[in-house]
Amino acid sequence: MLKFHKLVFSMLLATAFLSCKKSSSNSPLEPIDPVVVTPFVSATAAGSLTKVEMQQQASLMGFGTALNPLINYSTDFFKIVYRTTYQGKVIEVSGLIGLPKNGPANPSIISGQHETRFLKSSAPSRFSTNTSTGYELLAAMGYVVVIPDYIGFGSSESAFHPYYIKEATAAAVVDMIKASKEYLESKKFTTSSRLFLVGYSEGGYATLAAQHEIETNPALGLTLTAAAAGAGAFDLSTMLTEVAKSEQSMGAAYLTYLLMAYNTHYGWNRSLNTIFSEPYAAAIPNLYKGDIDGPAINSKLTVNLKTLFTPTFSADLITTGKEAVLKTALRTNSFFDWYPKSLTRLYHGTEDEIVPYKSSQTTYDAFIAAGATKVTLTPVRGTHVTAASSMMVDVLPWIMSIDK
Repeated sequence: MLKFHKLVFSMLLATAFLSCKKSSSNSPLEPIDPVVVTPFVSATAAGSLTKVEMQQQASLMGFGTALNPLINYSTDFFKIVYRTTYQGKVIEVSGLIGLPKNGPANPSIISGQHETRFLKSSAPSRFSTNTSTGYELLAAMGYVVVIPDYIGFGSSESAFHPYYIKEATAAAVVDMIKASKEYLESKKFTTSSRLFLVGYSEGGYATLAAQHEIETNPALGLTLTAAAAGAGAFDLSTMLTEVAKSEQSMGAAYLTYLLMAYNTHYGWNRSLNTIFSEPYAAAIPNLYKGDIDGPAINSKLTVNLKTLFTPTFSADLITTGKEAVLKTALRTNSFFDWYPKSLTRLYHGTEDEIVPYKSSQTTYDAFIAAGATKVTLTPVRGTHVTAASSMMVDVLPWIMSIDK
């Protein structure tokens, strides 16, 4: 994940300077209220970084002083606590918002959806070097950046993260955007009407989930300008089937996470030994308490899916009519009964070893067949980790060309 962060960080840093605009009348949000109570709950100062400090961070991460002149603004960061609905109940969740100080006039909003995370301590709103998503840098480049923690992290860390559950994922992103806009309005910090969504891996899925909600629910009062989603398991049925056919996966931690999340979210209370073989079935619950990272979880599992899954479960995954409840849930949380109306770019690495490229291809094909005219699918070179930088090279100049 650190390599992923560095790749995204470098692409953000190297390209976002192209979006510089003339100076704004927006004053920095100082003095900062320790806690601002609003209908969205609260905003608490997470930290402020000067332009020089941002440059120093870039150098410490190994990018060199050549990139430092591209950072243009000091930044303020706030932890936003807000309400959303989950499983029929109103709960409090959180995220991070980054604001340029004395930045461009009426900056646009970019909601950045982060990749899969396992550690509770990795919530972006904790605002530390260990929680960086890479999107924070856009604030220093002149955008308002909104980064939801997702349900199960930050203020809602007592919940099991609803991993790849469309409705819950969309709610966390959309309500974070709404809460951030409310906060900015209360501080008389004006923004443009443009809203962008960007995400990779689980963040790519979260981007499409939020886009679906915004475009199909006019009561939200949100208008999306454009979205870019990379390497998400958009077609969950195909993803799991393709992985099962391959009989091995470098992403056992992710597959197990998904199955645990579905079992928890839908209240199936299914015995894990009907899915996983021993000794894995007994060990898995302790691997997903939020104190172990992905690589460590993978090390306690196996790349051999024949060994990880029971023989019956493995066979049923690729057999028509078997595992019907699971497969129905996977299809429900995919994107087959809708297509994007806003400008949308899908991306996927041609060497992705975690999420099969076919998941993006079948989703794109379904969008086009349904009548989509503003969607493209771009294959990029790289694995699941390295393709992220290739995506950002293309995405950021595209956003900047629209943000006028």
